[in-house]
Amino acid sequence: MKKLFASIALMGMFTMNASAQFAGGTGTESDPYQVATAEQLQAVNDFLSSSFVQTEDIDLTDIVWKPIGTFTGHYNGQGHIISGLTIETGEDGLGIFNRVNEPAVLENIVVRDCYIVGNRWSGILCSTNGNWEAKGGLFRNCYIYDSSIEGTEWIGAFAGVSGGSFEGCHAINVNVEGSGNGIGGISGDSEAGGHYWNCTFYGSIIGTSMAGGICAFYNGNCLVDNCFENCAVYGNITSSGGCVGGIMAAPNWNVSNSNVINCSVFANISGPGVGGIGGNAVRGKMIRNYVTGDITATDIYYHDNWEDPWNGGLCAVNFNGPITDSYFSGTITAKVDGVKTAGISGRNWDGLQVKACYYNCDGATMGMGDGDNPDLYETFGVMPEDMQTLSTFKFSDMSKWQIVEGQTTPFFINQTAPLTVTECNTNRIAGTGEADLERVIVIGSMSETLRNEVTIENGSWSIELGEDDVVASETVTVIGFAKDKMPSMVTKAKVEDASGIAQTTDINAQTSKCYNLQGQRVADNYRGITIVKGKKTQVSHSLNFFVVKELSSYRFARPFGLKLSHYSFRLFLPTVIWLNYLTTDYLSTSEITSIGCLPPLSHLA
Repeated sequence: MKKLFASIALMGMFTMNASAQFAGGTGTESDPYQVATAEQLQAVNDFLSSSFVQTEDIDLTDIVWKPIGTFTGHYNGQGHIISGLTIETGEDGLGIFNRVNEPAVLENIVVRDCYIVGNRWSGILCSTNGNWEAKGGLFRNCYIYDSSIEGTEWIGAFAGVSGGSFEGCHAINVNVEGSGNGIGGISGDSEAGGHYWNCTFYGSIIGTSMAGGICAFYNGNCLVDNCFENCAVYGNITSSGGCVGGIMAAPNWNVSNSNVINCSVFANISGPGVGGIGGNAVRGKMIRNYVTGDITATDIYYHDNWEDPWNGGLCAVNFNGPITDSYFSGTITAKVDGVKTAGISGRNWDGLQVKACYYNCDGATMGMGDGDNPDLYETFGVMPEDMQTLSTFKFSDMSKWQIVEGQTTPFFINQTAPLTVTECNTNRIAGTGEADLERVIVIGSMSETLRNEVTIENGSWSIELGEDDVVASETVTVIGFAKDKMPSMVTKAKVEDASGIAQTTDINAQTSKCYNLQGQRVADNYRGITIVKGKKTQVSHSLNFFVVKELSSYRFARPFGLKLSHYSFRLFLPTVIWLNYLTTDYLSTSEITSIGCLPPLSHLA
């Protein structure tokens, strides 16, 4: 009896100690631990199978973070934000969480302003959501904004490697880069039959081999009918060594059902072995998909002692799946001799059916490439203006499609219609959308989502702006999410000055502001420059350099299309930084020089 009392006492003491580490709760599904501070979030490490709810926004700025793992519990962020995480150790297995294994559920988590430099198997939210040895958990309704991750191989926004699934997960204005295999928008590698439903990636993906807008490499048959469904990809995807896909770069040889259905790709894609939906080679059905971005085939894809010159608007190589009810409205271009392109699919294995597929005949010279068989391949070249008329298309089920006649190409019936911008100035941006519009994301030309609250009522939306949130003449991008629908096509609008008077600024009179190359005042992350500590900078008129006068610490954030790595260092002020935007060289300490070494700076204070 004494031993029983002692056991009960120890259990009670453990419960009290655990509860003392959190804002409340006992760690059960019905009474989860409450997480309100950075210290409490780190304490999740001690209770990896428990349940948690986040009750406040959490700032991890200047916190030395130890990734949480191996987590098998339930974490509900309840829409609260985790922000400011910076890890630059270059180690394997980095992320907010380390390993997430079955039966874990991570949901309603919002991550913002995070920056990670790792090695292998790294993601912003977690390192591995399961892997080839253990099944992963379920990530549901999670968001990552304005963040970046760099590594070597198996790198993704949500997970470097995944043996689990992602539903309703969105990476918005996120940069993912790796120097090896498997660089993906949601995950770099997928194992154990996981799926990706209703996921979005908007940002930049840069790899050297296998880069994909949602997932780069898929290994093993999917456990459900549709591996990728209702996913959308925006931005830029690049690989220097191939292969590249707007949704998925490549499945393994053991895959037969990496099916892609109802997905849209608006991204521009470049590399060898490139396809708008799938790279080399597609091993599954491709049903009801479309690609509007431009594709650049940079070289022959060399792999497994094989040289493959083919690239396609929808896929580079089609191994075992029919392609139906799909279109490509962009352009596909070969950059070097010997590289071949087609509007739908490049190289096709015998016997594969292609039906009701359309391509921009101004953007591609042929519909199907190697292995073309008119008896099996039903493709149609269409002029760009005709692709803005729904009657041009004869899909098998037209009830699945809609269009804004004369303005858009077809989009899905379960996709949010493009938003209309009715007002766009330095004080306010407003417009209209569908009656069930739930979320509007506005991204400035400085590559940062606007943080101001968006008011939405009966389909009308507006965002009130503060000083320097946007500047006159910049272009903003607007994307809408209606209830239970995919995100919209992008709408772009140019910002006007609220007063109607052109802005002029005396840069000599404002030493703590930021100016563009024409001397106009701009937001403080011009050309991807992000201030992490101290005051704002002053940018000179000259093309390739700027002067830092009042700043203690500084970081470069890569803008889309430029290969400038994040780079942190301490400055001795005043200092001039030389940036060669005309090359893809990384910034080095040798490029930090004194004012006297540069062209005349008489216009600077």
